[in-house]
Amino acid sequence: MYRGIQNPRETLLIYTYQNSRPRMMQRLDERILELCRKAVATPASPELEEILEELRQALHEHVERLRKMVAHYPTRPERRKPKKD
Repeated sequence: MYRGIQNPRETLLIYTYQNSRPRMMQRLDERILELCRKAVATPASPELEEILEELRQALHEHVERLRKMVAHYPTRPERRKPKKD
């Protein structure tokens, strides 16, 4: 599954990290869906503005989590040679 990782401790850390994410992301996804439902069902009012602000913050948090996931995603070096013009 993880080519190039031979240290058992490192494998365990990556496995733990990857398996702990979905629950956190799932809760945030559920919160975003609930806020979307509330926003659609709420007429224009100060309450709607509060819901939209919560939604904006939840979406921002989601984007930040995705950025962190991508930053820690294991990559392989490019094996192809660059083209010469």
